[in-house]
Amino acid sequence: VYKLSPTASGTAWKEKYLVLARGYLVLCDKKGEEKNGKALNLTQVQSVVPVPKSNAKKEGVMSLNTLQGKSMWLQAPSKKEM
Repeated sequence: VYKLSPTASGTAWKEKYLVLARGYLVLCDKKGEEKNGKALNLTQVQSVVPVPKSNAKKEGVMSLNTLQGKSMWLQAPSKKEM
């Protein structure tokens, strides 16, 4: 997937890998590096919803929302994989 991330000049889409393991969603920079990734307990996920193209400016974008009120925009490699 691609994650919308802050940069010095605004925001940019950066390639990331998502792994679902033992009740956690792990976000890592490289494939196979789950041990170094950021883990989110699935019990903390409130919803995952599509983001309209008019807002995201791209196809296949979804927002992962947590119970703590945080959100993360992720883009699927294709709309079919969303």
